[in-house]
Amino acid sequence: MRFAALQSETARKILKESSFSSEGVPISGNFNSIILVEKGHLYLKSTAALKIIQCLGGVYSWAGIFLFIPQFIRDFIYDFIAKNRYRWFGKRDACMVPRSDIKSRFLT
Repeated sequence: MRFAALQSETARKILKESSFSSEGVPISGNFNSIILVEKGHLYLKSTAALKIIQCLGGVYSWAGIFLFIPQFIRDFIYDFIAKNRYRWFGKRDACMVPRSDIKSRFLT
């Protein structure tokens, strides 16, 4: 997996210049959530998170079972967690600086 901040020029360029399909979601480039681009498809919010967790393998591959829950329910839970995450887990004053061995996974 490779990562890019949604606010970055790289992410904007990928989204703008691509013809990714996302079921029922207009691609405007104005996202405020996690996005996964995989095999020409664009996944948002809970679907993206669950597919990313599945890629971790092992016991995490079972996360795919939650994809059977209707998306509007999964996204409601996703939004609830996103809204409260700083209150529950705290907020750092600075972003993590990636170690040199994983720095190549970040698109700039």
